[in-house]
Amino acid sequence: MLTWDNARTKCGQQATQDGYSKGDLVSVDDDDDQTFLLGELPFLTQSTKLYWTGLYYANSQWNWVNGQPVNTKYFQWVQEPDNIGGIESCAMVRMNGNFSDQNCQSNHNFICMKPQSVAYALSNMGCGQWTRAGRKCYHFYNGPKLTWVNARGNCQSLGGDLLKVENKDEKTWITSQMVLTTDSFWTGLNDRAQEGTYVWADSASSQDQLVMWNQEPNDYMGQEDCGIIFSNGGYNDANCAAKAAFICELQYQGTTCPTGWVSRTTSQMLDCYFISDYKNNTMMMTWSEALGYCASQAPSQSATSLLLSVDDADEKAFIEQQLSTLDRNFGGWWTGLNDKDREGYWTFYGQTVMASASLM
Repeated sequence: MLTWDNARTKCGQQATQDGYSKGDLVSVDDDDDQTFLLGELPFLTQSTKLYWTGLYYANSQWNWVNGQPVNTKYFQWVQEPDNIGGIESCAMVRMNGNFSDQNCQSNHNFICMKPQSVAYALSNMGCGQWTRAGRKCYHFYNGPKLTWVNARGNCQSLGGDLLKVENKDEKTWITSQMVLTTDSFWTGLNDRAQEGTYVWADSASSQDQLVMWNQEPNDYMGQEDCGIIFSNGGYNDANCAAKAAFICELQYQGTTCPTGWVSRTTSQMLDCYFISDYKNNTMMMTWSEALGYCASQAPSQSATSLLLSVDDADEKAFIEQQLSTLDRNFGGWWTGLNDKDREGYWTFYGQTVMASASLM
């Protein structure tokens, strides 16, 4: 909670500490910044908090700290600026993305921005800027549009592959995401190897009940061998040489667990669990410390390591069986379950808890 000037200083210090030459309060001066503001910020927390931005008033006009022109098409004022008392010369952003002018000397939260030359596919929730759903990370690329082969190559270069729907939960989630867009996207679905036999990009068989064909496939003119998904969730076969947006997915495909971890093999992948030694005082941590410790234990960049999330009844039974073999621990073990973002609304890192399957 800092003044506007001190927040700027803190942003610069943090960027230098992280190895970058510069850092400053966030500016919203292009489409990407607006996408972040409207798409990411409201989900950080359910609160009435205000955050300092890099917008300030000087020389009879509003300016961004990075020197870029101020274009109000990228943000919206809240019946402001009104400069109450003649001392409101710095702008803050609310959780809904609207801006408000405030006294620069008041203490508030703030948002920093720093340049980054490398995009990491995995960070934070195990997905970085990708969207996490269950055990997978997804990214919807809508530009530039590519052929099916090039789209797959792009996904593979990031350690993933084109979309593969393996169960009803994934089908439901993907369908719900499609209603948010008007684009169509390449998936991994194709019959390139054998006409009429559709498989996913990794050659895994596709299940008919998980693919809703849109009165297709019809292999028009004998040249449609790759599957596209539309905004209504329906699939269509298309010419693989056509250019389209595409959906990448990523998940950890390790074959062994690190030493000291317990393994559980599912139909989708290998899960690894680390149960801390509650008799070892050095392993007693706060929730935040445990969260950081788990993240530090990921064996590679293509793996995720988080506090426990219980996604289904089978996983619940497995965890209970593992704990039943240990001496009774009156303190218990931390899990990822929390209501930090919204009091009384319990989630595993922002994923809605299915109580009937996971906790009861």
